[in-house]
Amino acid sequence: MILNEKKEKQQKKIHILFFGMPPGNNLIDGYSKWFSPIIKNLKKNDRLNVYYINYNKILNEKFEILRFILIPYLIYKLHKYKDEIDIVHVLRQNAWYYNIFYALKIKKNITPLKIITVHDIYTAKGKVNFKIIKNIAHADAIFCPSNYTANDIRTILKINKPVYVTYNPLDPSFYCMGTDDKLKMRKNILKERSSRKVLLSIASEMPRKNFEKLLEVLFLFNTSMKEKILLIKVGQFTKLRYKYINIAKKFGIENDILWINYANEKDLLYLYNISDIFITLSDVEGFCMPLIEAMACGLPIIGSKSSAIPEIVGNAGILVNNNDNKEIIEAINTLLYNIDKRNEVIENGFNRIRAFHEQEISRIYFESYLTALEKGLNVK
Repeated sequence: MILNEKKEKQQKKIHILFFGMPPGNNLIDGYSKWFSPIIKNLKKNDRLNVYYINYNKILNEKFEILRFILIPYLIYKLHKYKDEIDIVHVLRQNAWYYNIFYALKIKKNITPLKIITVHDIYTAKGKVNFKIIKNIAHADAIFCPSNYTANDIRTILKINKPVYVTYNPLDPSFYCMGTDDKLKMRKNILKERSSRKVLLSIASEMPRKNFEKLLEVLFLFNTSMKEKILLIKVGQFTKLRYKYINIAKKFGIENDILWINYANEKDLLYLYNISDIFITLSDVEGFCMPLIEAMACGLPIIGSKSSAIPEIVGNAGILVNNNDNKEIIEAINTLLYNIDKRNEVIENGFNRIRAFHEQEISRIYFESYLTALEKGLNVK
């Protein structure tokens, strides 16, 4: 009898409510991009019932009045779940999304395990964001996309809560195209510049991405080498763009840069496949999705030795001191002209991405949820 009760308890359905992303294919930002396949796979698990509150219908930071109606709205949404929710998982570290924890305090008949995802603990300028401690305090457990971020949470923020590392999954729509297709796309996109070697950078323009250093490296490379390379920069336009354009003009490399403000999944697939090297010189990354997308497309990587980049890249690229121009230029030369090393790095990338397949990541999420619940945190 006791064994049967234990078995029944172990196999009972786990009810999870997600807050902080739109469901389905409404991928309006990077957060949605990495978690949509997880939602899809978790919904297939017969041990789980998955629910979500679609934040983009109720949040718009341009309208201040929503700050006042959000908590009552969340209380209303929570009412239909009564007491069946085991876990509430907030997927974004923006303070707005922690309002659901305040709603739970008011709605006292729902006492789930509260989990938040913390992507990194830094501001746009690369400084530690200690304000995040207040938000994390509402949670019982923390999920993060790298051991680097987990270590920051424990050692810098001194947070004494369970922390689970759950990598972001690879979108299977990224793959390495055939040589003929690559050449065709290269001519279509680059036109008269299709014969040039290409560096690809996909990042926002915030200071911690260290884009000024990349411009400096491009200038030094193109003025010291016989063959000039082309930099494709993909990222949303911000006011900082004017600063970067002025730097490029000062260096005389404005014609060596192709600015792309927005690229959908198909565009990104083509850009990865027509490029020769993916490069990121960021000071801080909690994960960096383009790294695994580049690997899947057979694109070798140059990345900073800092933050989570070495953890994610592994041996699928060359890691550099992101302030050492000579070291960065040597890495570019190696991956462009040392064919054996280039092929080795590409093959390592194909092997490395197995750790980021969505089925594997979904399994880790499920096991992390079970572990968190088994620790007895607010379990009914």
